[in-house]
Amino acid sequence: MLRLNSDIEADPLGDILSDVRFRSTIFCRSEMRAPWGFSVQGREVATFHFVECGACRLEVPEAAVKLQLDHGDFVILPHGHAHVVRDGPGSEVTRLDNLVSDYFDAASGTLRFGGNGEPTSLICGGFFFEDREALPFLAALPPVLHISGRGNRIGDWLKIAQELMSSDVASGRVGENTMLTRISDLIFIEAVRSHFIDAEGTARGWFAALTDRHVGRAISLMHRDLSHSWTVKSLAAAVGMSRTAFALRFSLLLGEAPIRYLASRRIARASALLDHSDLSIAKVAGEVGYESEVAFSKAFKRHVGLTPADYRQARKARRVRCIR
Repeated sequence: MLRLNSDIEADPLGDILSDVRFRSTIFCRSEMRAPWGFSVQGREVATFHFVECGACRLEVPEAAVKLQLDHGDFVILPHGHAHVVRDGPGSEVTRLDNLVSDYFDAASGTLRFGGNGEPTSLICGGFFFEDREALPFLAALPPVLHISGRGNRIGDWLKIAQELMSSDVASGRVGENTMLTRISDLIFIEAVRSHFIDAEGTARGWFAALTDRHVGRAISLMHRDLSHSWTVKSLAAAVGMSRTAFALRFSLLLGEAPIRYLASRRIARASALLDHSDLSIAKVAGEVGYESEVAFSKAFKRHVGLTPADYRQARKARRVRCIR
């Protein structure tokens, strides 16, 4: 089959971000009047806040971050750090969970709280990753991504999400939750893209690797076709380098050898397929580049500590416990 995008220039970040998937999302509009403040506990959720109107202050004590946020600004805490949002430094803070239980209006999907001062409207929420291991760049992200309100498209996506929330409450139509989750994918992708575009390159790490003409293309090739029988030699040839020079440059920029990186990406993709699809183990093995189920099972157990069958069973049991 002819791939229509086969001749398009490599987009390493785009190819990696194509694996972004969220299991579920939370969206909430908060209408506050000064003085106000709330705290959010640390958790394994990518938390975000968008300033729809007004202004506020974000504080992340663990990371020593203090930011003034204005109309249109968007922040995301990809690692789920505990944090505080309030109108000013001296305002009293209440746990967000308590505010939601006491002041959230389910009919409008809006949290209203505060005094009689200046108003601030926020859209807040959390993204629950399907599989963090599938996104190798996450560890390279800072505690807070701050996207300026000038010229970003995140606000437009959030407005669409807000409209979907309102229509869902009003009509009870099916499908809105799935659409919200896909919009969340786009919001997160836009935030990460903006961060890497604005970031300053360093001698090592993800930014340097992705922007390197040779290593970045090799990363794209692997992510686009994990089932291909890649070797250091074939990757080096594909990006126009000698085998030795390519292996050295890849390891220097990314901190691990090309084949080790490839193996970890294959296992991450296999984990997602075992968890979220009904494919047989043999089929999963083929999808991620293993010629036999036996070889795949050995590699999977070496990385994860469980056989593919045991892993799938454990994940299924975990989902049942969560539902209960």
